[in-house]
Amino acid sequence: MGMMLKYVYFILGIFGCLIPECSAQRFEVPPFEVKQMILDRINAVRSVERYCGRRYMAAAAPLTWNDKLYHSAFLHAQDMNQYDYFNHVSLEGKDIGQRVESVGYEWDFVGENIAWNQDTLDEVIKAWIKSPSHCRMLMSPKPTELGLAKVGKYWVQNFGRPTLAKSKQGT
Repeated sequence: MGMMLKYVYFILGIFGCLIPECSAQRFEVPPFEVKQMILDRINAVRSVERYCGRRYMAAAAPLTWNDKLYHSAFLHAQDMNQYDYFNHVSLEGKDIGQRVESVGYEWDFVGENIAWNQDTLDEVIKAWIKSPSHCRMLMSPKPTELGLAKVGKYWVQNFGRPTLAKSKQGT
């Protein structure tokens, strides 16, 4: 029971912290069970064909977790939380490609969903599905990897496909 309680607290820290002391979270890679829970939920959405607005999207292949994409997502969520803004471009002018490169992710494709003010993972996924552009990113066949973070009220979901050279090296 003690180990389960540890994961519950970790999940609350990442996905449901509602107290002011959580606004300055420090970066920590989630444990395997948390990563798997996120992937299970996201991949369940991707496994079903759907319309994103008026655009038909076929079911998409499952994603795998990438700690570098998570790190980039966490840093962007933390930045938006700290400086109270909501944008795909940071206040320093960095876009998703520049932000993932800054944590060492070499990519052929990157994309991003952001959200604000949902309390749970299920709520934010439902909001992304209702938004045609966010839904299309969620259902895109282009990415193979995912990292998702929440800091305060800000959610960032980073998608990527590593460069061919990286994927052949097994990294």
